[in-house]
Amino acid sequence: MTELVTKTDLSMAIDHQTLHLTVRLGSLIIVSQKHPTGRSSTLTRAAF
Repeated sequence: MTELVTKTDLSMAIDHQTLHLTVRLGSLIIVSQKHPTGRSSTLTRAAF
Protein backbone atom coordinates (compact mmCIF):
# COMPACT_ATOMS: atom_id res chain seq x y z
CA MET A 1 0.00 0.00 0.00
CA THR A 2 2.82 2.40 0.86
CA GLU A 3 4.48 1.62 -2.48
CA LEU A 4 1.30 2.58 -4.35
CA VAL A 5 1.07 5.92 -2.54
CA THR A 6 4.74 6.65 -3.26
CA LYS A 7 4.29 5.86 -6.96
CA THR A 8 1.20 8.08 -7.16
CA ASP A 9 2.98 10.94 -5.38
CA LEU A 10 5.95 10.57 -7.69
CA SER A 11 3.85 10.58 -10.86
CA MET A 12 1.92 13.60 -9.58
CA ALA A 13 5.19 15.42 -8.92
CA ILE A 14 6.42 14.54 -12.42
CA ASP A 15 3.12 15.71 -13.94
CA HIS A 16 3.38 19.00 -12.06
CA GLN A 17 6.97 19.49 -13.19
CA THR A 18 6.05 18.70 -16.80
CA LEU A 19 3.14 21.14 -16.63
CA HIS A 20 5.37 23.85 -15.18
CA LEU A 21 7.96 23.24 -17.90
CA THR A 22 5.29 23.31 -20.62
CA VAL A 23 3.90 26.60 -19.33
CA ARG A 24 7.40 28.08 -19.18
CA LEU A 25 8.15 26.84 -22.69
CA GLY A 26 4.84 28.17 -23.97
CA SER A 27 5.43 31.65 -22.56
CA LEU A 28 8.96 31.55 -23.99
CA ILE A 29 7.55 30.81 -27.47
CA ILE A 30 5.08 33.71 -27.11
CA VAL A 31 7.92 36.03 -26.05
CA SER A 32 10.12 34.96 -28.97
CA GLN A 33 7.25 35.58 -31.41
CA LYS A 34 6.77 39.12 -30.06
CA HIS A 35 10.43 40.13 -30.13
CA PRO A 36 13.04 40.22 -32.91
CA THR A 37 15.09 37.07 -33.37
CA GLY A 38 18.24 38.46 -31.77
CA ARG A 39 16.45 39.33 -28.56
CA SER A 40 14.49 36.10 -28.32
CA SER A 41 17.60 33.95 -28.67
CA THR A 42 19.12 35.82 -25.72
CA LEU A 43 15.94 35.18 -23.73
CA THR A 44 16.06 31.50 -24.68
CA ARG A 45 19.63 31.21 -23.43
CA ALA A 46 18.74 32.98 -20.20
CA ALA A 47 15.76 30.72 -19.51
CA PHE A 48 17.63 27.42 -19.88
